[in-house]
Amino acid sequence: MKIATSAKRTGGLSQVELHPNLPRVRVTVKGEEGEPNKVYELNKEDCPAYVQNGIFIVRLNSDGNKMYSMVPVDGLENLKFVGFYHEKDKDPVPATKTGKGNNGPYTYMTFMALFEILDGKNKGMVVPGYFSYNFQAAKLGDKTYAEISHPNSGFTKKLIEFLEVTGLIKVDIPWKENLLPGFQRFIMQRDPKFKGMIKEGRIESLYGDTASKF
Repeated sequence: MKIATSAKRTGGLSQVELHPNLPRVRVTVKGEEGEPNKVYELNKEDCPAYVQNGIFIVRLNSDGNKMYSMVPVDGLENLKFVGFYHEKDKDPVPATKTGKGNNGPYTYMTFMALFEILDGKNKGMVVPGYFSYNFQAAKLGDKTYAEISHPNSGFTKKLIEFLEVTGLIKVDIPWKENLLPGFQRFIMQRDPKFKGMIKEGRIESLYGDTASKF
């Protein structure tokens, strides 16, 4: 899945309304605190096929005349993995972020996985999930494999959920600084299905039984 990052976007929590007679869509984006709502009028052909009435997290282009995506705010959905976020024509790579702790600034690594909703009224919508890139090299005999780091971290718990539902937890992965391209090939070949809890338009947790896939 190729995702361009050059286009500027707008949107957020929005009410989506389809015109009852015309191929038109109104998107009312909730304003930030103290700011008014913003209203955009779109042609239905400039929206994804799954566009529908309701409250969603919506992404529009900067002009507000094309809808890139809409995802549920909350809910439980059947999902499959469709790829990692990456720049156009490049392999996915983990992102380095900076946080602030009691001992001052620190850096950490994350990655974004994308999950397609498989059925129901939201079928086809793609929901992002954010995970900590908590991996390190570990020797096993004369070979080096990837292992999970920071096992006591709450962020690692969510990462383990991702590894379990995709089947990655069951295999020894040769160590590389960037594990994401290999992860993606592995998951796409097996195409597991699982459930995901969505909160505020993002994956909150994942669960499912992938044992029958292997």
